[in-house]
Amino acid sequence: MGDKRNRADPGVPSKESAELGKKRPRSSGMDDRWLERKIRDMYQEVIDEPVPDDILKILNRIRKLG
Repeated sequence: MGDKRNRADPGVPSKESAELGKKRPRSSGMDDRWLERKIRDMYQEVIDEPVPDDILKILNRIRKLG
């Protein structure tokens, strides 16, 4: 007859891979806090940077037109 080997659907996780996901320890939240802090610091540097004079002049011209 045909090929009798078990061909798993690649879109469906196997029993073994599903069990591995269950055994993974959860993070204590330290990683999340570290990442949040790094992202906040990165954006704060952008916020603290002064707006160049050329852009301020353009914005003033736009405001006068409106």
